[in-house]
Amino acid sequence: MKIQRYLEEIRNLKNLTLDKNPDLENIVDDIVSNESNIEFTVEDFFENEKLKLVSKIEQNLNLAFTEEENTNLCFINSTELRSEYKQSFRLNDLLDYMYAFAHSSLYSKSQKIIIGSDTEVFWNVVKIGSDLKKKI
Repeated sequence: MKIQRYLEEIRNLKNLTLDKNPDLENIVDDIVSNESNIEFTVEDFFENEKLKLVSKIEQNLNLAFTEEENTNLCFINSTELRSEYKQSFRLNDLLDYMYAFAHSSLYSKSQKIIIGSDTEVFWNVVKIGSDLKKKI
């Protein structure tokens, strides 16, 4: 899917009633209980705040942001690489996270995306978002 279409799908989620994913709801509950969270709206992300937010996310997760989508360096972007060994995230990873989080009941109430500091939780939400994206 092209990134522009995916961005529009994420923007339009606030207008939809979505089926709840129990795994996602449990993960979101865990994220909310974490004290070092970053909160932002989808509109914040799209309106000139993206670079500031990405920097905060990098610091919070202790992961580097990379703009390269396709790289041939070992398993750097492989889905086979276990999450605890991943040291960077890409725009698609962040969008998958946002897409998944936007399917949560918390998002439907608050219209906020929340990212905690646990990288394993981050990658679990990214996986859920990636799976949901395949259904579009």
